[in-house]
Formats: sequence, structure tokens, C-alpha cells
Amino acid sequence: MVLAPVLFFGLLELGLRLLGSGDPTSFFLRRTTAAETENPEFARRFFPAGLARAPLGLSLPEAKPAETCRIFILGESAALGIPNPSAGFGRVLEVMLRDRYPDRRFEVVNTSIVAINSHVILPIARECAGRRPDLFIVLMGNNEVVGPYGASGVLGPAFSDLRLIRAHIFAKSTRTGQLVDRWVQSLRRGRDAPRFWNGMEMFVKSRVRAGSDPLRATHDHFRVNLDDVCRAGTGSGAKVVLCTVPVNLKDSAPFGSVHSSRLSIPETRLWHHLFRDGAGLEDAGQFAQALARYRDAAELDDQYADLHFRLGRCHAALGRGEDARRHFLLARDLDALRFRADSTINKTIRDVARARAADGVSLVDAERDFEAASPSGLPGEDLFYEHVHMNFEGNVLLARSVFRKVIELLPPANAEHAPLSANECADRLAYTEAERLRDLSKIHEMFHLPPFTNQLDHSARDDRWRERLRALRDKLGPEAVQKDVAACRRALQHLPDDAMLRMRLASALAEAGEPREAARQYEAVLKQRPFAYQTLERLGTALLKMGQLDEAAARYRAALRIKPDLSAAHYGLAEVHAARGAVPAAIAILTDRVENEPDRVEALRRKAAFLDRVGKPRSAKTCLEEALHLDPNDSLLHVDMGNLKAKEGDLEGAIAHCQEALRLRPRWPEMAAHLKALLKSRREPAPTR
Repeated sequence: MVLAPVLFFGLLELGLRLLGSGDPTSFFLRRTTAAETENPEFARRFFPAGLARAPLGLSLPEAKPAETCRIFILGESAALGIPNPSAGFGRVLEVMLRDRYPDRRFEVVNTSIVAINSHVILPIARECAGRRPDLFIVLMGNNEVVGPYGASGVLGPAFSDLRLIRAHIFAKSTRTGQLVDRWVQSLRRGRDAPRFWNGMEMFVKSRVRAGSDPLRATHDHFRVNLDDVCRAGTGSGAKVVLCTVPVNLKDSAPFGSVHSSRLSIPETRLWHHLFRDGAGLEDAGQFAQALARYRDAAELDDQYADLHFRLGRCHAALGRGEDARRHFLLARDLDALRFRADSTINKTIRDVARARAADGVSLVDAERDFEAASPSGLPGEDLFYEHVHMNFEGNVLLARSVFRKVIELLPPANAEHAPLSANECADRLAYTEAERLRDLSKIHEMFHLPPFTNQLDHSARDDRWRERLRALRDKLGPEAVQKDVAACRRALQHLPDDAMLRMRLASALAEAGEPREAARQYEAVLKQRPFAYQTLERLGTALLKMGQLDEAAARYRAALRIKPDLSAAHYGLAEVHAARGAVPAAIAILTDRVENEPDRVEALRRKAAFLDRVGKPRSAKTCLEEALHLDPNDSLLHVDMGNLKAKEGDLEGAIAHCQEALRLRPRWPEMAAHLKALLKSRREPAPTR
């Protein structure tokens, strides 16, 4: 009786594999007999359909070269180096190690992925353990609540029993499990489940209270998973370095605050009266008086995260660094939208490192190092872009801390060797001021979206960033792109085989209007990494600009064979058809994207832009109307519709959509200027003939 269902599911699994149903679930894929690459679909078994993020591109030789130190970095977006993995801490560490050991080869393989957590990292660690590692470097903990199986419940079920989570992960590694999961996902469509990746905004309603049972379960799961990651590393003979997780304490207010459940309605009213009084006094620079009001509020309810953030700011303004630090830490730990590693996470990392020290596990207390490097012990915008992602200076600081630990572990040990300076690292990685501007601009765009717009320090931060961006743009001048190209060429003299540097050079050349030379660099990258689908897509775009349509189409199709849902390659093929005059074929591709991409809004926007460009404004308008019906709060859609209305001569419609765009994103100087021009043209009389 028992054998019958086992035989049935075994035959079903075999049949599905023979039919090619489902996806491979390993992190590494053997593409050739000589090397493995990342699996771009690896994260699908952990995320709902349409939400999985892809790993960084890599190529790992099957045979580990002699005299090579193979280092695997395990973590999330902070470990990856978002917004710019080419300048993340792993890259900085690599150039520091190459400088320290010029006669030794280093393979620093960053397996980090955006939005994952320890439930996803553990299977990656186990695969890395089978690939002759010398060292694991682990930086994880920011996504335990919001990642897969975390207490927020947004990216899948939040099981309290770790055995159920692991059984669920195992089931989805089978083709049968994937088939069942697709069926379940189809039933969830149209409900509250997110349809496509929408960043942190997806979590704004998923608050997790401090001390709650789901949070305790999440912390327990993290401890077990982290211990198993260490076992995987040390069991393979590698050393393991665990890093505590530094976060922005001083310049990133909580994302969500909740009152104590014991607070009565009259007490709530009084609390808010005291809080508002304190805020007014704080804004007026009367910090001691503000502290008195805030303390009175804390007597009623000390669980509100924003209250502690304001207490921390007042203490910092009065020069009371230790008191400020205590309240900033409480603000982080009480934040109900849990995008940052909390005190329990970092204590767990320290405890596991201590318990496994005899097995070859070491600790880099990055949280303490960042505090030591910050004024008054309060890390802020000097080291971070926003809540968790480090700027270049932060990545250098973390790399320096890890570097000192690594050279203690690698023979010949020499902990006294000074690592490269930040400027030297920037030169080796071609991290120019133009590249810094790109990174800052990406982050600044994020600040205009929830939950950043809900932070109490949102307006002040926006003012600071606008001034910073303006000053940097003024400093760069028109020759910035050529300086970028020159910096990349210099860096490649030190690291001629570095694929990421060559990609930087190719992108800089494309921006400089040199598609032919950019294409040559992309081709050089593909000789090293022939299955790099993003490189294939970018090469296709360079060839398209050069008018080599057949060659461009071939590269786009090659990219799609590796990653069939790569939107940019589909859009590139549409452009090839349009350039050939086959507009219906181009529209067919864009229509297919509208029907098949999880983010139909973005696909509709792109289709509308294309239709408008080829002289089909009515069809473009229909696409934008559908997109606005799906997401009426998308400010860019209102901009596009406003522009379309203006072309039609519908000035009032254009003004209305511009006004709505500004309502959704109030601090938008370019749109404010555009609206002002539209309003002025409405008041001016039409020219007479």
C-alpha cells in the first residue's frame, strides 16, 4: 500500500522531467564541460511567480586552478552591493587581497541575491560547499522577516515550524512540486498576492510587532539556518567568517510604528498630544524641552518606534551620544516594517560564531566597526545610502574589516598589512564620480516611493539629496563620460580579465556614443562568459544602434534562450522589427509581453511609448488607459498620458494628469516646471494668423 503512491509520484516526476516541465532548481548550472554558471531561475522555488530575483552573473571553472583561493560570499542585497554590485564590498575585498597577495589567484564568488534570507542562503551554501571552497563570508539578516517564509507573509507562507518550511522547499525542488505550485499560484491570482516585483512597497501593510510569536519563530529559524550554513562551510574544510549586520541608525527613521496593545483610547489621545508638542519643540531647536514631552509620552507607551527615533535625535543634538545610541537602537528594534537586522539577529550571529569557533568559524563584528568609525558611534549617511545599503565608503569599511580577518586565516598570516585606501580601491574598480552620481540617482528615485515617503525624516532627507545631486552634477561637467572611459581603461590594466570592469567600460563607451567599441568589449566579456544573458542583450542593443539588425536579433534570441522572460531582449527584438519596417511584428511582441509579463503595467507603458512613436497615438492612449486602470497611483503613467494629451491639443487633460503626477510625487521640480509652463500656455491667448 505504501509503495503504490511512492511509485506513482516517482513515475510522475520522471515523466515531467522527460517532458521538460519545470525548472532546474540548483544554484549552479553546468553549461559546458569546463565551467558552471549561475542559474537565473534559481530563486523561483522560493518566491511567488513573477517575484523571483536573479543571481549575479558568474562563471566558475569546474577544475579549481592551482594556487587559487576560492571565496564564496553568502548574503542578501547589502552583501551583493546594491545599487551597484560592481563596487560592492566583495569587489573591494578582492582588490585588497590581490594587492596583499600579488602572486596568488583569488576567486571571489558573490552568490548573494536581492530579497532572499537564510532559508534561501542555506541551500546555496550547501552547493558552494561541494565546490572546493577555501572561505565562506556570510553577511545576512536584513531580510529574515520580509524574505521567503518570513513573518511578514508577503513572499509566501510564514510557517512557525522550520520542518514545514524545509519540506516545502524540498517539494518545490521537484517537478511535481513545481506543477502543484503553479496551480496554487493560478488560484491566488487576483487576490492580495503581489503580481510582480514592486520593491519595499509590497510590504507596507505587513507589520510585525516586537515580541510577537511570529517574530520569535523567525529569530529561531535564523539561528538554526545560520548554524547549518556554518556546518556546510566547515564540513567542506573551508573557514567561515560571520559578519554582524551594520545598518543606518541615525539617518533612517522607522518605516512603521505601532502603539502598545494595552493603550486605551484616552491614553492614545494624550500620547499623541504629548508627541505633537515634543515634535514642535524639537523642530524649534528646543531639544531639552522636547525630551521632557517625549518622556511623558513614553510613560504612557514606549513601544512606538518613531518616539525613540525622535528621542535619539534630541539626545544627539545635546551631545549625549550613548543615550542617543540606545534610543536609535530601540527605534530600529521596534520598527514594525522590518527591513533591517535587529539586535536579536546580531546577537545570534555573535553567539553562533562563539559556539563554532573551534570548528573554524570567525566573527567580524561589522556593527561595532561601523559604530567606531561614525561620529558619536551613530552610523548614518556617511556610510549608507538609506536603511541598509552601504555607499562606497561603507563598502570599503566592511571590506577592510573582513580583509583583516581573512589575512589572519590565510598563510602567511600578517594582520598588520594595511589594506588599500578608499581612493586606491576606487581607482582599481573605476568607481568614478560619474558612477557615484548614477548610484545616488537610483537611490533618490527609491525615496519617492513608499515606505520611504512614510518616514518622518523624508522631506529633510529629500532636500539634502537634491542638493547633493545638484552639486555633483555641477562638479562633473560634460567631459564626465570620457573620464569614465579613461578610468575603466586604467583599471583594466591592473585587472585585464575582470569581466565586471569590462562591462563597465562597455557601458561607458555606449553612453559616450561609441557603440562599435562598446560591442567589441561586450564580445570580449562573452568569450569569458558565453552564457551571460545580460551581456548578450546589451551587445544586441549596441549592434542595433549600428544598424546591424540580423546580428542584433541573433544576440537577443541567444539571451532569450538562456532567460526566456528577459524583458529587455523582447523589447530589443521589437525594435529590430520596427527598424526593418515590420511594425505589426513589433507590436505583436509587445502585445505578447503585455499578456505574459507579471508586471503588465510596465509592459503597457512600453507598448504605449512604441505605438506613439510609430504614429499610433490612439492605440497608445488605450494602452495607457488600461495601465492607469490597473495602477492609478503610478506617477510616470500620468506623465505619459499628460504628454499624449498635450500632443492631441487637450491642454486641460494634460494639466490634469501633470497635477495628479505632482500629487503622487510632490517634490518633483522638473514636473512642477512642466506644469507651470502648461498653465502659462493656458493663460496666453492663441496666436492669430
